[in-house]
Amino acid sequence: MAKRSRGTLSSHTRHLNKKKKITINDQIKGLKEGDKVSIDVHPVYSSAMPHMRYKGRIGTILEARGKCYVVEIMDGGLRKKIITSPIHIKKV
Repeated sequence: MAKRSRGTLSSHTRHLNKKKKITINDQIKGLKEGDKVSIDVHPVYSSAMPHMRYKGRIGTILEARGKCYVVEIMDGGLRKKIITSPIHIKKV
Protein backbone atom coordinates (compact mmCIF):
# COMPACT_ATOMS: atom_id res chain seq x y z
CA MET A 1 0.00 0.00 0.00
CA ALA A 2 1.29 3.45 -0.90
CA LYS A 3 2.07 5.93 1.85
CA ARG A 4 -0.05 9.09 2.00
CA SER A 5 1.64 12.30 0.84
CA ARG A 6 2.34 14.87 3.53
CA GLY A 7 4.22 17.44 1.44
CA THR A 8 4.24 21.21 1.92
CA LEU A 9 1.25 21.73 -0.39
CA SER A 10 -0.73 18.66 0.64
CA SER A 11 -4.31 18.51 1.88
CA HIS A 12 -3.30 19.97 5.24
CA THR A 13 -2.72 23.40 3.68
CA ARG A 14 -5.71 23.44 1.36
CA HIS A 15 -7.49 26.16 3.34
CA LEU A 16 -4.39 28.39 2.99
CA ASN A 17 -4.40 28.15 -0.80
CA LYS A 18 -7.40 30.35 -1.55
CA LYS A 19 -5.84 33.25 -3.45
CA LYS A 20 -6.82 33.02 -7.09
CA LYS A 21 -5.23 35.68 -9.31
CA ILE A 22 -1.79 37.12 -9.90
CA THR A 23 -1.80 40.71 -11.14
CA ILE A 24 0.88 42.62 -13.03
CA ASN A 25 1.48 44.79 -9.96
CA ASP A 26 2.34 41.66 -7.96
CA GLN A 27 5.00 40.70 -10.50
CA ILE A 28 6.56 44.14 -11.02
CA LYS A 29 7.48 45.94 -7.83
CA GLY A 30 9.92 48.78 -7.35
CA LEU A 31 12.04 47.19 -4.62
CA LYS A 32 15.58 48.26 -3.78
CA GLU A 33 18.33 46.99 -1.52
CA GLY A 34 17.68 47.87 2.11
CA ASP A 35 13.87 47.98 1.79
CA LYS A 36 11.86 46.38 4.59
CA VAL A 37 9.53 43.69 3.27
CA SER A 38 7.06 41.22 4.68
CA ILE A 39 6.86 37.64 3.40
CA ASP A 40 3.34 36.98 2.12
CA VAL A 41 3.23 33.60 0.37
CA HIS A 42 1.02 33.55 -2.72
CA PRO A 43 -0.02 29.89 -3.19
CA VAL A 44 -0.95 30.13 -6.88
CA TYR A 45 2.63 30.90 -8.00
CA SER A 46 4.87 28.08 -6.76
CA SER A 47 8.15 29.23 -8.30
CA ALA A 48 10.62 30.55 -5.70
CA MET A 49 8.03 30.11 -2.95
CA PRO A 50 9.41 30.35 0.60
CA HIS A 51 8.29 27.80 3.17
CA MET A 52 5.00 28.54 4.94
CA ARG A 53 6.80 28.83 8.30
CA TYR A 54 8.24 32.17 7.16
CA LYS A 55 4.81 33.69 6.41
CA GLY A 56 4.46 37.13 8.02
CA ARG A 57 8.16 37.55 8.81
CA ILE A 58 9.70 40.94 8.20
CA GLY A 59 13.16 41.24 6.68
CA THR A 60 15.39 43.41 4.54
CA ILE A 61 16.30 42.98 0.89
CA LEU A 62 20.00 42.25 0.47
CA GLU A 63 20.26 41.95 -3.30
CA ALA A 64 18.43 41.18 -6.51
CA ARG A 65 19.22 37.82 -8.11
CA GLY A 66 17.76 37.60 -11.59
CA LYS A 67 14.00 38.03 -11.22
CA CYS A 68 14.11 37.15 -7.51
CA TYR A 69 15.27 38.89 -4.33
CA VAL A 70 17.41 37.73 -1.41
CA VAL A 71 15.64 38.61 1.84
CA GLU A 72 17.38 38.37 5.22
CA ILE A 73 15.15 37.50 8.19
CA MET A 74 15.69 36.61 11.82
CA ASP A 75 14.61 33.09 12.80
CA GLY A 76 15.06 32.74 16.54
CA GLY A 77 18.60 34.03 17.04
CA LEU A 78 19.81 33.15 13.54
CA ARG A 79 19.94 35.32 10.44
CA LYS A 80 18.59 33.44 7.42
CA LYS A 81 18.64 34.34 3.75
CA ILE A 82 15.60 33.45 1.67
CA ILE A 83 15.56 33.68 -2.12
CA THR A 84 12.04 34.50 -3.23
CA SER A 85 10.03 35.95 -6.08
CA PRO A 86 8.57 39.49 -5.78
CA ILE A 87 5.08 37.93 -5.85
CA HIS A 88 5.69 36.46 -2.38
CA ILE A 89 6.86 39.68 -0.70
CA LYS A 90 5.27 43.05 -0.05
CA LYS A 91 6.75 46.34 1.06
CA VAL A 92 6.23 47.37 4.69
